[in-house]
Amino acid sequence: MRAFVRRAGWCRIPAFEPPDTIFNAGYPYFSSYSHSWLHHCEQFCTEIMAARRLGPQSQVVEIASNDGYLLQYFSRAGIPVLGVEPSANCAQVAESKGIPTLVKFFGRQTAVQLRADGVRADVVVANNVLAHVPDLNDFVAGITTLLAPGGLASFEFPHLLRLIEGNQFDTIYHEHFSYFSLVAVKQLLDRHGLRLFDVVEVPTHGGSLRVRPACGTGRSRRQDVVERKCWATSFVRG
Repeated sequence: MRAFVRRAGWCRIPAFEPPDTIFNAGYPYFSSYSHSWLHHCEQFCTEIMAARRLGPQSQVVEIASNDGYLLQYFSRAGIPVLGVEPSANCAQVAESKGIPTLVKFFGRQTAVQLRADGVRADVVVANNVLAHVPDLNDFVAGITTLLAPGGLASFEFPHLLRLIEGNQFDTIYHEHFSYFSLVAVKQLLDRHGLRLFDVVEVPTHGGSLRVRPACGTGRSRRQDVVERKCWATSFVRG
């Protein structure tokens, strides 16, 4: 397997399978199988509900929502949710839990369609999906399009630095197109008008990053702290 590492800390892997041959009605992975992952997601939902003061007037959208493993916690709290999931079998399980799910790949066109239907997201969650995306610019442009004014996105992704430090070669496989440093993700978000204001290291998948950007061009003291952390947690040293 070949990998191309760019100066900005982005590792790109050649496509072995197009996404629609993997994420379809026969997709075998259901996120709810993992009890530790469910616990991780429940903690995340509890935290963000409190921090953003989410309620019945809010809208949460998850991209690659699988079987409703995460959105169920928002839904139980009375917060309107919508999942976007290309695997019809996973979406069917989510629907059986009362999680409305659009069976589609996400990108700018899907976001435009949702926005035309009146969907504007106060929170967009995209956990462990960036690595699966062949067109990153289209994907992030879709998130910018879908966010409501003052809205927030939250991404989790395996950290390239931890992969290299831990020699985690077994986490590289055909479903992934990319592996990211924090610097690479920040540059991607910047390109689409998303201001990164929070970064947390989490232990899942051998060491991941949770990053939270929001729409806007203003700077804050916290953003300056994030930018310093950006370079400190990247394996790129100049």
